[in-house]
Amino acid sequence: MPSEPPSRRPVSAPAPPDDWGNSRLMLYLYAMPVVGFVPALWTVYYRQGSQQRQELSRTVVILTLGWLITYVSLGIGAKNAGSLALQLWFANSIVTSGYFLSSIWLMVKIRQRKPARLPLISQASDRLP
Repeated sequence: MPSEPPSRRPVSAPAPPDDWGNSRLMLYLYAMPVVGFVPALWTVYYRQGSQQRQELSRTVVILTLGWLITYVSLGIGAKNAGSLALQLWFANSIVTSGYFLSSIWLMVKIRQRKPARLPLISQASDRLP
């Protein structure tokens, strides 16, 4: 009687690294208010990373630049406005709060593993090279 070879279980290949899980920390870094602008700009300029990173980076760059331009403009206007200064400072605080809330919203979307897009900002960022 020939001996039968021991039964072999199929060896499953190791699971491919989860690009989403590995890059989630980097996506959180990009979405951080003010601080995330630098790595996001780097990614946009050098066109590095996955498609998801590039899309988020473009969104963050547009969002941050829009906030910064508005913040500086309203700040300069408030210093020179005289009687309208209080209203301009108030508008400045609303814009800044909106920027921070938008950044937090992007982080929530990343946490939920959904596309991190903002309605108007992402549409504008899609037009970037």
